[in-house]
Amino acid sequence: MGIDKQYFNLTDSTVYIGNNNAEIIIAEGSHNNSIYGSNNNEIFHVKNADNDIYAGDGTDTIKLFWSTNNVGTNGFNGTSKHTYDGGNNDQSWAEQYKYNPGTALGSTGLNGDTLEFHNNSGSPMILDFNQILADTTIKNIEHINLEGSSASTIILKLDQVIRITDDDNTLIISESTGGADTLQIAGITKADLDGTAGHDTVSINSQSYNVYTGTGSNGQTVTLFVDSDIAVTAA
Repeated sequence: MGIDKQYFNLTDSTVYIGNNNAEIIIAEGSHNNSIYGSNNNEIFHVKNADNDIYAGDGTDTIKLFWSTNNVGTNGFNGTSKHTYDGGNNDQSWAEQYKYNPGTALGSTGLNGDTLEFHNNSGSPMILDFNQILADTTIKNIEHINLEGSSASTIILKLDQVIRITDDDNTLIISESTGGADTLQIAGITKADLDGTAGHDTVSINSQSYNVYTGTGSNGQTVTLFVDSDIAVTAA
């Protein structure tokens, strides 16, 4: 089935995407809308963070772009609280590996529902989830991907991973920016981060990922699969 491109430049509206594989472009002038995806796979290009996205079933990607009205140096610049919901989806490759350690993964496209941040601004982008989650609800996300030519830093706690993922509490973090990105994570021991305590490394689609585990304040286990090109430090 081909991709159906749909363009929206709306205000204060509710939109339901038809039951097809769609690429939805939400213009920078759009704000305060609720966009609902279908049961199929969709890509949401969100040029203005001041919108709610409910991706629905399927393997979906929500793309956010560095700009005045979207994602800036300290996170989201939307004018009010909003929701980014990846919806339901089959397990990602990371979730499969979590339940079957040592599984030969080979090549797979099972990244789950993805929240993707683009930064071509020439300036560092700081994605501080302490600030982001104060104003924005993010949930049912299995994968965060960093795109663009400029570096980004993610600041994240294990309890926040539990909030933004599904019931498996498993998150893939990847990058395509040339290795200049950083993850600052609270809740993983320094020995684990340094590798002196030992942590797994898996290879998928010719890219290696370091596997970190920790425990949230509610006792739930959290598992992170972090692109080996991303520098990881303790927050």
